[in-house]
Amino acid sequence: MAEQAEERARMTEEPVTSAGGTEAGQPAAPSESEPAAEGHGKGPAGEKAQAEGSASGGEVAAPEGEGEAETDVEGLTQELAAVREQYEQAEAARQQLWNQYLRLQADFDNYRKRIQRERETWQNQGAEEVVRQLLPVVDNLERALAAVPADGLPEGSPAQGLATGVRMVYDQFRSVLEQAGLQAVEAVGQPFDPRYHEAMDRVVAPGYEPDTVVEELQRGYLFRSKLIRPSLVRVAQAGEGQASDGEGGNNVG
Repeated sequence: MAEQAEERARMTEEPVTSAGGTEAGQPAAPSESEPAAEGHGKGPAGEKAQAEGSASGGEVAAPEGEGEAETDVEGLTQELAAVREQYEQAEAARQQLWNQYLRLQADFDNYRKRIQRERETWQNQGAEEVVRQLLPVVDNLERALAAVPADGLPEGSPAQGLATGVRMVYDQFRSVLEQAGLQAVEAVGQPFDPRYHEAMDRVVAPGYEPDTVVEELQRGYLFRSKLIRPSLVRVAQAGEGQASDGEGGNNVG
């Protein structure tokens, strides 16, 4: 019994060897296949190093994202500037075309008005020339009617029928010309007006003021407010005891 107790005590005092050849209670040496960083990650020193590495990695990644954002903003700014420039060019071109359109429209309106005025002028000139050539016919008809005796012609005589026919033709002819724009110039009893009257003689005419038309030798005419033939007239002159207005008034002859 004593021998057995000593044997158990001796076995208890001997160190227990592990399968790896190390004594129990001693930490195993790290193998060559395990990374060295694993040993550093344990303990306060390893945790501090790991934290510093993580912090340094985050600081490097942040500037990379900010740079990409700045690049995108710069690109968008350039695109916006290009679009704005294109818009301004297009707006300038549109304004230029609009101004050209307004000028063309104004030129066309002026051209249309000018053509209208010219056409009216040509029509007036053509009609005026025709009426001017017809005035001698009117004069001859008036002379024929003036030859009829004041007391008339015998009733039922051929001369009376002829005079009546001439009067009808004259009245109709004058009516057509007046509708076209012919207008006789007022002469007898009117103050002499060199714009419408042409003095052929000056005579003493009792009952008339000096420089007054006393007789019309040939009738004058206006066509559409334009003088186409002046009246040929005789004008009263100042008699004895009358002062002529020729010096300070209308100048006749």
